[in-house]
Amino acid sequence: MQRAAFLTALGAALLTPAAASAAAGARSRFDKLSVAGDARDVPLVDQRGRTFTLRGLHAPAAVIFVATRCGDVCPISEGMFVRVAERLAAQKSSAQLLAITVEPQYDTPFVMASAAQRFGVSADRWRWASGTSQNIQHVMTAFGVGDIMSDTHGEFVYLLDRHGRRQRSVLMSSNAERDVLAALGVTTRG
Repeated sequence: MQRAAFLTALGAALLTPAAASAAAGARSRFDKLSVAGDARDVPLVDQRGRTFTLRGLHAPAAVIFVATRCGDVCPISEGMFVRVAERLAAQKSSAQLLAITVEPQYDTPFVMASAAQRFGVSADRWRWASGTSQNIQHVMTAFGVGDIMSDTHGEFVYLLDRHGRRQRSVLMSSNAERDVLAALGVTTRG
């Protein structure tokens, strides 16, 4: 009985410093994410060559991360955004759509403009954004998307308030279109 109590006490003593260290490390990582988590003032460049920031959108927005050469989830996300853009236009919503590249070295504003033209949606409604590798990486880190040097694709739609603050994420699924429209304040069909 004494031995069991001793082993329990010893285990707790040994685990406590490790637990404290792990908690400190988690706090440290959280603090870094909190600082990196605000990308509202990072300059991006749209398909028209105009510089803008997430804070400067001044409207609710839905954001996806794409690569123009992608044949995986990106075309699915883009197709869903076409339908969302049509609904936003039909209801005269001020909400914005934003596709941010995960390959800024390849997806220059010119390449993004070509991609945007394929969908025929107004650049005032749906911006296709690129920028410097450093700026794109900062935005990707803020959204928890990954690294521009990896084969990362966005599987989520990120919803922003009118001040460019992230409010919610929607998993790219069969309900994504409905959920994105509802989050942007657009009525959906029954």
